Amino acid sequence: MSTRVAFQTLGCRVNQADTIALEDEVRSRDGQLVHHKDVADIYVVNTCTVTHGADADARKMVRRAKRLNPDAQVVVTGCYAQVAPEALMALPEVDLVVGNEGKQTLIDKLMPRTAPAPEAEAEVGAQQRGLRLSPRRMDRLWPSRVRKGKAHITALPETRTRPFIKVQDGCDYSCAFCIIPQARGISRSFSLEYVQRQLSNYAALGAREVVLTGIHLGHWGKDLTPRVAFDEMLSRLLEGLDPRIARLRLGSVEPNEVTPRLIALLRDHPTLCPHLHVPLQSADNEVLRRMRRLYTVEQYEQVILSLRQALPTGAIGADVMVGHPGETDQHFERGLRVIDGLPWTYLHVFPFSPRRGTASSTMDDQVHPSVKTERMRALIRRSDVRRHLHYRSQVGLERQWLVLQSKQQGYKVLSDNYVPGVVYCPADKLHPGDLFNAKVSVATSSGAEVQLGSSEVSGYE
Repeated sequence: MSTRVAFQTLGCRVNQADTIALEDEVRSRDGQLVHHKDVADIYVVNTCTVTHGADADARKMVRRAKRLNPDAQVVVTGCYAQVAPEALMALPEVDLVVGNEGKQTLIDKLMPRTAPAPEAEAEVGAQQRGLRLSPRRMDRLWPSRVRKGKAHITALPETRTRPFIKVQDGCDYSCAFCIIPQARGISRSFSLEYVQRQLSNYAALGAREVVLTGIHLGHWGKDLTPRVAFDEMLSRLLEGLDPRIARLRLGSVEPNEVTPRLIALLRDHPTLCPHLHVPLQSADNEVLRRMRRLYTVEQYEQVILSLRQALPTGAIGADVMVGHPGETDQHFERGLRVIDGLPWTYLHVFPFSPRRGTASSTMDDQVHPSVKTERMRALIRRSDVRRHLHYRSQVGLERQWLVLQSKQQGYKVLSDNYVPGVVYCPADKLHPGDLFNAKVSVATSSGAEVQLGSSEVSGYE
């Protein structure tokens, strides 16, 4: 009987890309992938540690896994495992803790499993725990910039028609609130040739849209020899792109790395989706300085205005953190006025969460949780309104749609400009991964209803 392995992934797209590679390693060993709510022999929880809430979610998943099968091996990997291995080892349900750098050999350790479940162990150096680290010091703890990665994926994930390709990992910035440099190490880029092989591999498996992702995506290429700017890397990638890839979507790009050339590529290249996520964090300059962000509100405004001019019907997203230490009511209200005046499409809003080893965790003027909650509500209300306005603005327009999955009496779809939708048609008319052009007939609170009509459907050939 083959080994049953269940994965559950928290956090960013980079983590999800890591899980795709780990799942493929399981397949290559004739393992059986099962849902994380089913009985498995091995449960792997790939964690995030951006907030206390993410840590708590990981612990819940670990406990639930052991309840499902007390005899299973429960493995914790990812960012939480990297920065707080002792805390995870202390959980009685945990059998193995493996940091991010150990992901490359994780499945080698687990399959085939010929011995009883080992005692919990951590595979990150003790010196990495709870430290404030500059990028220069990170070089000592992550001594190699070797760009490792699984070059050949053998199957698309069953639940994902838009696979993620990790083109870059780690971060050299030192934002005051962020634990990620400790969890992911220094910035490391994958070569252009490696990414091209990955894209061609996914194209051969039937992927029509691929998402490029990285911890600091705008630094892709900057540590290569010779050094290459992100917009140049992207331009070269598009020049040699496998024609079977119909859509390429970018992840998050820092505002100080959104160049005129990148905006022109988003505007002019038919394969690039008209969608970009640009982190804001705060719309007040005093708070941005405390956060150690490398741009001003005025610079951010110019980037978003330039993007909107280039992408009049595109999607522009932003991260906004509320309650960073020192953020007063005056700062927040001033930031709201800026936010209200910008032509963004949606916001990802989250509260500041003090992370041990970061500068912000020891700052004075910590903001009360109830104040953070109220500020989050104010921003989420605005985001809900803007999303719906985006959906309404698409009514009557023809967009390109990707079929994500079937649902009762229809299919879930996603437009090139990030409108989720549903199309109602016979069960055999569409299949996950198909592309078609169609008009939005009705805007709803959650997206759009799409009228298929006589549109030609482009499936994988």
